[in-house]
Formats: sequence, structure tokens, C-alpha cells
Amino acid sequence: MGTNFVLDEVDQILWALVNPNNTTMKSKDNQRLDIMQTLTEKMRLAIATGGQVFALSADLSGIELELLLGITGLTKDEVLVIENTYQAAAGQKQAHFLETPEELWKLVEQLRHEGKRLYICSTAQQAKSKFGTHNLEQLWRSKFPGDTTLRVDSTTTGTKGHPASELLVGAGDIDQKIADIAPQAMIVSPTLQTGLSLERDGQFDAVVLFDSGNIPVNTVLQMIERYRPHGPVYISTPQRGQNGGLIGGGYESPLQILESVHKITQAHLNCLRKAGETIGDFEIESIGTHWLNAYGRYATLHNSGVYRHRQAVITQLRASGYKIQAMSLTIDIPAVRQEVKSIAQASHLAECEAQAQAEVIDRSTAQSLAEQPIKTLAEQQALAKHKISERYGVEVTPELVDQDSQGWYSQLLLHYLLTVGSLWIAPRDQKTIEQLTLPSEDSGGVATGKFTAYTPDLAVHLHAASVKVLELLNIQQFLNPDKTWTSPDLAEWGDFVKKYAPDVKRYLGVTINPKDQPIAIAQLLLAKLGLKLTFLYKRGVRGQQQRIYQMLPETLKDGREEIFAGWLQRDQERFSLPLSEAVV
Repeated sequence: MGTNFVLDEVDQILWALVNPNNTTMKSKDNQRLDIMQTLTEKMRLAIATGGQVFALSADLSGIELELLLGITGLTKDEVLVIENTYQAAAGQKQAHFLETPEELWKLVEQLRHEGKRLYICSTAQQAKSKFGTHNLEQLWRSKFPGDTTLRVDSTTTGTKGHPASELLVGAGDIDQKIADIAPQAMIVSPTLQTGLSLERDGQFDAVVLFDSGNIPVNTVLQMIERYRPHGPVYISTPQRGQNGGLIGGGYESPLQILESVHKITQAHLNCLRKAGETIGDFEIESIGTHWLNAYGRYATLHNSGVYRHRQAVITQLRASGYKIQAMSLTIDIPAVRQEVKSIAQASHLAECEAQAQAEVIDRSTAQSLAEQPIKTLAEQQALAKHKISERYGVEVTPELVDQDSQGWYSQLLLHYLLTVGSLWIAPRDQKTIEQLTLPSEDSGGVATGKFTAYTPDLAVHLHAASVKVLELLNIQQFLNPDKTWTSPDLAEWGDFVKKYAPDVKRYLGVTINPKDQPIAIAQLLLAKLGLKLTFLYKRGVRGQQQRIYQMLPETLKDGREEIFAGWLQRDQERFSLPLSEAVV
């Protein structure tokens, strides 16, 4: 009798495994390839020795079935599919949709004034997120200071001494643990999207969901279904998800997504070969078409859910037995928005200050802390500060913490590689390729001389092609603070960029519309570097005025020069090249 394999929530497991944008997967440590290869070996071994593979999910689809067939080597005739069509309380569950999160918050206040206890879900948790878990807790406490709240997100579940850290570990029934805390509001993030059921009837009177459109559609349903008793559900979700959530070039066709991955990967490798890197000395092959096909299909569904987020949520809820009803409140939305924004800004500022003032720790201590699932709040802040310090190589200030939270690092890195750090593109990418590939072996375990890679990782983590596209677009011309610009001056340049709009989207993730003015195009591209042109004044006679723009010197002197100098020194030491050769 062989060993059986049981994969629960298999759709989420496999999607996390094939998604190159999954930040929890350490691609650069070969973690993804190791897991893919180990999973394949162990599952095939289990089947060969008489075992079975059990795949379970509330959202099982043909994508998982096809991928599991590829992993195990089984045929469709050797697979048994059992469909559970039961829907608890089908037709009795009510989902009420409000148009804005501000309306939903005022409804929350109204329900609490009526004595209701609420299970509140949010798809965000950062302090700066207006309706994230952190700010919702602050809002609740400001309105109902005598109430007990229980916030359950990745921060609180990992904080030593916080009630949430005891919720998911140790002995005891989770419903009883919640009952002992007796919160009037339990505020949760996607940390509790799967693997947990709150079964006690009457624990909460309603479920509320603040969805900012930043998570997959099936996760939305998973979140609100954690509380099993079927009371009313109140939801605010945007018509369209966040553009930053688009992956695979934002395409809605598996063929287009995989074609884009192939083109980007080959462009990166060609740039490196032209630079004389040793990538040309060995051949890269994909780990398997079944992994790539699954990624293409998953990414298609994901992007479709971003473009039509609210409709996709409604469709899934109806399929799960919910009745859908629109709901509205007459409120002063701007006033509520400003109130919520003010609290979020204050919370975010306090968090930035706390991280900047945290203890300075060395790499050994940081590594030790990173391996601990539960930390004190001070330890969390010290670790976060260390990561920012290591990333930028300068003093950690509240301003730097704030900029980092807005994605400043990726913007600065692209600017660095485009300009003073251009010499280091090839060695950096070469090092990344070495980290993202494994030596290929034949069926007998003998090295073939080739290297295995999961090509979506190469497309995401390499930089050579992206920098080359920016060079070809001559984006450097806008970095001259002594020049001014108008859209008419840039007409020919704008037409050139529009001509290559598909490539700009593929390699830079920037969508250029045919009606975009040249200055608007320049601003979109400069935003990739964390920069923008500043409007100075208008010139010309009335009715024929032109708007004048300039890259102000102070825009370029925002601290990045010091950071670039440190990166330059670090790269010189890392790759053992004369520092004088790095200055371009």
C-alpha cells in the first residue's frame, strides 16, 4: 500500500505555486522549482507504489485537473471526479451590495447602534489603507470606545501576546476562544480566507466585506464564508479591480499570456547574450508545458476578475446560492471619506515613525527573527527597519518607510540600471538566472548540460529587456533639468511611442492610448522611475497657449543620488569590477 497524497484547497495551492508574482514564494532561492520537482517526484512515486492522490476544493476546475494529470502522468480515464452540488441554505442567503465603502461604513455604524455584532472582512490591512483591517479597527474604536474588537490579520496573528496569535494555535475550540474574547467586531483580512470555520450560531449578527478589488474573486467568497451561520452579508466592491493586480501583461487569453512570457524571456536573454554574459553558453528549457498552461489559464481568469471585478463577485455569489440585492444610503460621502482618510494617514504616519525609531539589528539577528512565526511588536518593527536599511543602504527615516510602502524600491532600481548602474544590468541578471535555474537531468539522474527554468519567473525577475526598451524610447532625455518640454515639441516622439504601444505594455506594463498627448505619455513612462515632469506655466497667445513642463532639479534630488552611490559601491564589491568602470 503506497502513501496517499491529500491536497486541500488545491486550486489555491497550485495557483500560488505557478504565480510568479506571488511574493510569499522565494523564487530566487529556487524554492518554486524545488517544490515543482519534488511534488512531481513524490506524487508519481506514491501512485507507482499503490497510493492515491486526493484533490479537494470548493472551486475545483479543469485547470487543476489538467495540471494534476501533467504532474502525475495519469490519463483522464484514471481519474475519478466527485462533484458535491450541495449548497447550505441555498436561496436563503442574502448579499446586499452598496455602491461605495463610505456607505458601507455608515451602515456598519448604524448596525452597531442597533446592537448588532459584526464579522467584518477587509481585503487590505496596511495602516495607510482607508478601509483596511488596521484602519477599520481604529475607526470602530473612535466610534465605539467601550467595545471589544478582535483584529485578525498577518500582523496580529504574528504578534506575541495579541489575542489573535492564540486563535489559530494550541488546544481549544476556535468558536469558544472567540466567545471568551466576546468581541463586538471581529475584523479579519484574507489571513482567514481558507482552512477555518466559525460554526457557532449567534456569534455575529451579520457579515460585512470591504473589498478594494486587490484579491482574486474566489478569495472574496472564501472570506465571507468563514462564518458559517447564514446571516445577511453587506458588501462594497469596485466595478473594476486594481490595475496593479493585473499579471501576465494584463491579457485575457492564455495564448497571449504565454506568448508574452516567451517574448519577454527571450528578449532578456538576447540582451544578456549581446552583453557577452555566459548565458549564451548553456541552454535553458522549461520545467514543463503543463505548468505553463496552468499559469496561462489561471492568469486569464485572474485578469478577467480584475477587469470585471464586481460582476465576477456577483456571479460567484449567485452560483453559491446567494440572492443579490442593491442597497444605498443617503450620506455625505466626501465628509466620511475625509474622516476615514485622516485616521488612515495618522495611523500610517505613526507606523512609519515607529519603524524609523525601531532598534537597529544585525543580519544574524534579522535572520533569526525572520524564522520566528511569532514576534513582539518591537521585534516586528526592528525587522521591518532592517529590511528597508538593507534594501536602500541609507539611514531609515519615516519618509523612507513611507516611500518604500509605495513601491519606491522598484522605481529606483529601474532608474539606477538605466543610468549610473547600467554596467551592472548583465551581471545582476546573470546572477538571478543562476538562482532561478537548476541543472537538468535525464531519467537516470545524469546531468544533460542544460538548465531547467520556470520561464514566467525569468520574465518577472530579470531587468535587461525593460531597461533596453526605456533606452530605445529615449526616456533619458527627460532627465535633463536644463530643458523644458511641450506636447507639440514631442509630437514625433509621441507618435514613435504609440507605434510600439504593444511592446511598451509587454515590457513595461504601461498602457499607451492612441489619444494620449505626448506629455501624458512621458509622465506615464517617468512614473516607472518614480519621477514626473512639473508644469511651469503657459506661453503663447490666448487660444493657442502651450503648457511648459520641466524636470525640476529638486525632483531628481529626493535622496536617490545617495542611494545610487551606495548601490554602485555594493555592486562593485559584489561583482569585483573596478569602480571607475561603473561610472557612465
